[in-house]
Amino acid sequence: MQVSSGDTVLVTGASGGVGTYLIQLLKMVGAHVEALASPPNFDFLKKLGVDDLVDYSADVSTQLANLPHANKVIDAVGRLDLLEAIIAVTRHFDLLSLSTTTFPEHTQDQTFQFANGSIGLNGYKRLLNWLSDGTLQAHVQTILPVEQIKQAQHQLVEEHSHGRILIKF
Repeated sequence: MQVSSGDTVLVTGASGGVGTYLIQLLKMVGAHVEALASPPNFDFLKKLGVDDLVDYSADVSTQLANLPHANKVIDAVGRLDLLEAIIAVTRHFDLLSLSTTTFPEHTQDQTFQFANGSIGLNGYKRLLNWLSDGTLQAHVQTILPVEQIKQAQHQLVEEHSHGRILIKF
């Protein structure tokens, strides 16, 4: 999926490790970014540059109806119920999922792609350069010792993350 200036992109899983990078990369190309998140993450996401926020624990379809319609959706969560709510309002879009391998296209104006491949050596070099020069920021919520691996897993499953949770060995 190609994204450029003028695109409106809706991101699910926006406050997680992948989502935080996606938001930054989308803003670098000039996209209007909408994020599905929980209200405790809204301030964090606004600081990352998100233009519009949608509370996924409330009526997603009604909230999306009041925003610019996304022409691209990047799914970093894989919750089919959220994708169905998005489709209810945003009928014409390209969907790229990083989390679910199948999703039925509902109209001929929708496309679906699943991505899990490598970005290649040059892509990694570019990302590392952006991290090195500060263009791209790594957001680490917490660093826990390996002895607290259960706590880290609990945070990932039960709480809403702000970036990555790292384990120190």
